[in-house]
Amino acid sequence: MNNHNDAFNTSDSSIHDKHAEKDISLSSLVCMMAFFAAIPLGLLILLFSGPPTPTMIAMAGGQPTPTPQPTPTPQPFDCCLKAVQDFGWDMFKFLHSVCLQNPVICALTLGCESDADQWSAAYAAAHYADPDERALIQNALKHAYWHMCMAERVGVGPAIEIGDAFEVTQISGGGIPQNCPDTYKDLHNNRAGANAAYPILAADPDTLDDRTITLLLQGQLQLNDGC
Repeated sequence: MNNHNDAFNTSDSSIHDKHAEKDISLSSLVCMMAFFAAIPLGLLILLFSGPPTPTMIAMAGGQPTPTPQPTPTPQPFDCCLKAVQDFGWDMFKFLHSVCLQNPVICALTLGCESDADQWSAAYAAAHYADPDERALIQNALKHAYWHMCMAERVGVGPAIEIGDAFEVTQISGGGIPQNCPDTYKDLHNNRAGANAAYPILAADPDTLDDRTITLLLQGQLQLNDGC
């Protein structure tokens, strides 16, 4: 009887072991299937988590956005060419040639530059502590005051012509500006001052400084080099 029970127990244990092995194999199979099913899902997540690629856009039937091209670095001479375009600046008309053709006009403007230089330096020193800012302000005020002064003596056109010629420097026999970004800024401020001048018959030298400061405060003067 005991032997019979032992045999029965042994048989029952074997059946359980087989079922357990079957369960383990089934579980392993399920895990493997889940693993392999997760791989493409993970790839899709990685693929679509970033910005769409041209291939993805094309697959969706759209048009890929063109890759932006880098902005070309401005060349030093670019601002001179832009000054020609914006201001009609003659890069090859020198000051001496202008004054040879119009000696009376040039004589009438004598003193404007020195007055502008002295006043702008004093004003900037009194109102701006930072030396870099003071230099920018002083230069802008000088050019505006200088050309406002000349325009009220000889007219806007001749004043601008003198200022344009002043900005040209002769190098190796050709008219080549020394610093185009600085030149563009000066030409801008020259015109701002000249165009704000009173007519010759209504000239008011005593208010040149106030009117030049108004141009500065209204943002009509360019402080930094560039075009």
